[in-house]
Amino acid sequence: MKRLELSLLALKEVKDIEPELIRIKNEGISHIHYDVMDNIFVPNKSFEGEHLDLIKSLGFKISVHLMVKDIKAYVNKFLKYDIDYLTFHIEDKNEDEVIELLEQIKLKNIKSGLAIKPKTNISILEKYLDKIDMVTLMSVEPGLGGQEFIKSSIKKLKQINKKYKNLLVQIDGGINSSNIKKIKKYCDLIVSGTFLYKCDNLNYWIKKIED
Repeated sequence: MKRLELSLLALKEVKDIEPELIRIKNEGISHIHYDVMDNIFVPNKSFEGEHLDLIKSLGFKISVHLMVKDIKAYVNKFLKYDIDYLTFHIEDKNEDEVIELLEQIKLKNIKSGLAIKPKTNISILEKYLDKIDMVTLMSVEPGLGGQEFIKSSIKKLKQINKKYKNLLVQIDGGINSSNIKKIKKYCDLIVSGTFLYKCDNLNYWIKKIED
């Protein structure tokens, strides 16, 4: 079952997030994508756990995406929250530590995922396949919202979809009306921020994309 995930980054400058979350929920969005950035692994800083209790209380599914250098500290922090998915990047990470963290996530009954940058070879996932539920493909360089979708991501998305049929596939970055239909067939979770938040026909896209 395919789902649109609205990135909370689109609401970052909104002073009172609760009414907007309620509006989005009433329009049919069921999943919120929660980006965590440390200004070290990527050149930006975002959420640190604020709003998660509110989001869950409103009935959303929550996907937390860690774009951080100290993955151990952040995984341990976010395992304390009631979330549904937890993914982190594995570029230049220690294999034993990655496996240990994935096992910790599993023990909390949270779906575990690994995220890869646009230029990262998908073969990096091989050694972790029995430990993860999901792979997140970044279709922009992580760190900044509003970037243009990297067209070569569609080819990589197809490769992931074909090779790892037992995994949920999530795509994140630059998703808008010009490319969303092209990627629908090859992924399960489609992350979008400003496009979904500001579009006038959100219900149309929900019906068009979600099964």
